[in-house]
Amino acid sequence: MLSEDYFTVAEDRIPAITSDLTVVGGRVVHAAGAFAALPLERHGTRHAPAATAGAAVRAGAR
Repeated sequence: MLSEDYFTVAEDRIPAITSDLTVVGGRVVHAAGAFAALPLERHGTRHAPAATAGAAVRAGAR
């Protein structure tokens, strides 16, 4: 959710637009502005592709 509507805001205000809410996989991972009071959910390494990519590469290298 952006702080302002990108399509209707004056062109000179576009650089000032910020993200007020970011949801990834149904989890709130960033909240600011009107959404700042929402609890954030941090994901662990099990969700990070980089955490499993190394194992896949090592397995293929055998």
